[in-house]
Amino acid sequence: NSLFYLLLNEVIMPKEVTQKRLMELFEYDKDSGVFKRLVSNGGRWKVGSIAGTTLNSDYVKISVDGLIYVAHRLAWLYINGNMPRNDIDHINGDKRDNRLSNLRIATRSQNMQNCKHARINNKSSGLLGAYKNKKNWCSKITLDGKQYSLGTYKTPEIAHAVYLAAKRKYHEYCTI
Repeated sequence: NSLFYLLLNEVIMPKEVTQKRLMELFEYDKDSGVFKRLVSNGGRWKVGSIAGTTLNSDYVKISVDGLIYVAHRLAWLYINGNMPRNDIDHINGDKRDNRLSNLRIATRSQNMQNCKHARINNKSSGLLGAYKNKKNWCSKITLDGKQYSLGTYKTPEIAHAVYLAAKRKYHEYCTI
């Protein structure tokens, strides 16, 4: 019975990577944000090769012992010894820039405050904070989980400008 649970835990629910294991497999350069392999798998992964891929993702992803991790969380683990419970924010907004100086712990709300580009949907102007509501362009901001209207405007550019001013004033993690 205990052998069954041991196998279940090892095979179905593999343990999260540790700092020690990460350091056995990779070298992390905190100034470039790049992981390099310290071991070869006998195939396409050679010692010294850069680890990670961005295929179908804005984030660099790295496979460690059969599990896929985003590189910014591995960078944090590599340097600090623990996997953060919260989000990690890319200060400059570039999700592929995993230099340690570009990473900071953030709540989900703080991480969202550092958004630099509009989400594209059928109401969006393509400008951050400006969206269409019937005839007018509107903007609103979220603070402490509540949305606040910033008004309605004749052009998306004005709605965008009003939003950016509010974002700079109220969002502590905003880097715009």
